[in-house]
Amino acid sequence: MEYKVRFLFNRGIGTQHATRFGAAPEHKNTFVNYIPPSSSEMYINEEERFKGVGDLNRKTFYQKKEKEEKDYRYSVKLLKIKRRQKEIMQSIYEQTVKKENNDKEKIKAMFKRRQTYEDVNVILILEL
Repeated sequence: MEYKVRFLFNRGIGTQHATRFGAAPEHKNTFVNYIPPSSSEMYINEEERFKGVGDLNRKTFYQKKEKEEKDYRYSVKLLKIKRRQKEIMQSIYEQTVKKENNDKEKIKAMFKRRQTYEDVNVILILEL
């Protein structure tokens, strides 16, 4: 009749809930072992890497550098926009001048036709 004996859980044993931080053994930090090759853009030499460790201006140095790069990119973008606007304005100006010249030529041609017509009428009236 052993199946009727109740199992009593021993509460003296410490239980630990499973969490994502409870992995055993602890994971090693593998980022320390990675060193990019000197030909890579990620490479930074030891002097520059440890230069200014504990220096408060180090962060501001990189911030200034990033700001300068951002300002440079913005100025290049602005120059491209200005150049494009100048090209558009030049094109509009050229089209306007061309249209005005065509209008002047049409007026001259119309005046010349009218003048020749009137000259012909004067000649015909004089011949009668």
